[in-house]
Amino acid sequence: MLAHKRCNVSQWSTKQHALGLSWDTIERTVSVPEGKVMRCLDRVLIILSAEKVTKQQHQKLLGSLRHLTTCLRSAKPFFQQLHTVCTRLRSFQSVKLSEASRRDLLWFKRILSDGHLEHLPLQFFGALPEPNLNIYMDASDVGLVVLHPARSEFIQTRFDDSEVLVI
Repeated sequence: MLAHKRCNVSQWSTKQHALGLSWDTIERTVSVPEGKVMRCLDRVLIILSAEKVTKQQHQKLLGSLRHLTTCLRSAKPFFQQLHTVCTRLRSFQSVKLSEASRRDLLWFKRILSDGHLEHLPLQFFGALPEPNLNIYMDASDVGLVVLHPARSEFIQTRFDDSEVLVI
């Protein structure tokens, strides 16, 4: 039997630090700590000034930028483009930064340099931006269909015998 020697419950507070961000439940705001902003800005500047960028540098940058994209929904498409570049790189591979990636990083540099990442209203988290691509999927007892209306294309696949048994 385990004995309770001390309580591991933190004190209740309306201001908490969680997920790398500072939350205020009374004001209903979230802030990116200054240290994270500066580290992220440093990583953006290093990559912008480099001739070639490694996968590890991309991964470190994306790790820093995720806090920003959590707080600013408008940053998500820029983040996704950089993430796509990173996933295509092999370990220890270095590549020249594309012009599109450079523009994305300049956008992040501007946002990080201007600051104003404190006390962001939580209402920003409620609405998602409009998608720029709509794909529809439906399933039946025999298979799946995926429609891409903008391109007038579809994908149709039948379930195999083992999948049909599970249905």
